[in-house]
Amino acid sequence: DILSDIDDVETVSLGKKGAIKVDKIGGMRGNENALGKRTEESVRQVMLSNTGRLTYIYNKYLKRNPDLSGKMVVEVVIAASGDVSSAKLVSSNMNLPEFEREILNFIRRWKYEQIDQGSVTVNYPLFFNKVG
Repeated sequence: DILSDIDDVETVSLGKKGAIKVDKIGGMRGNENALGKRTEESVRQVMLSNTGRLTYIYNKYLKRNPDLSGKMVVEVVIAASGDVSSAKLVSSNMNLPEFEREILNFIRRWKYEQIDQGSVTVNYPLFFNKVG
């Protein structure tokens, strides 16, 4: 009986996992019309909905470099269409260009709610930390 041996199953530890934390949007700027339509909360919700994939990318690199942790600040320009028109690294202490590049490439694919006109620039402070 397979179930009778369940207490004998060996557990496996996958090691440290990574977590991403964003305390608060670092700042938003843009024309008055765009800022009136695109709220900080709506922008934050898009970031939060993509946290799972950011964590996946971080964990992938954490397997290669168990000491990888730090902070990145990414500047994202959101067009009226909801597309990311640019994403660039403002600062980072991660010291791993291929990781930073993959994070930026992923952020460039994010989709925000469409508004009538204007663009908004947002700074995302991303904290990457090991847990467990």
